[in-house]
Amino acid sequence: MSTWLLPAALLAGMSCSPDGRAAASGVHALPGFDEYMLGYQDRSPGLAPEFAPRIVPGNNGMFLPTVVVDGDVAGTWKRTESAKKIFVDLSEFTTMTKKGYAGFERALQHYGRFVGKPVELRG
Repeated sequence: MSTWLLPAALLAGMSCSPDGRAAASGVHALPGFDEYMLGYQDRSPGLAPEFAPRIVPGNNGMFLPTVVVDGDVAGTWKRTESAKKIFVDLSEFTTMTKKGYAGFERALQHYGRFVGKPVELRG
């Protein structure tokens, strides 16, 4: 069985099976205009069509930051920054597993190190 590599997958270390489904592992907190969502007219390999309006509310071209779990978009996230800390709110499409939450928290800690502030996941 062959495995194809999508261009957006190169950076994230993700590959796709011949049916186009993402065959990735891990959890990623991606920014709103990441190539994982923008790079393709057909986003169905990583995003269930019923959740597409939640990525681009109002269909106005403004993409929200996404949470990707094992190659599939599992929700969106929003940050609120104070002088000393960043607070993050998660909006799940379906309930994430404990592994998904733990991975998302790890991704946020990486983000916090990058911006030089602690990150706290709210509620």
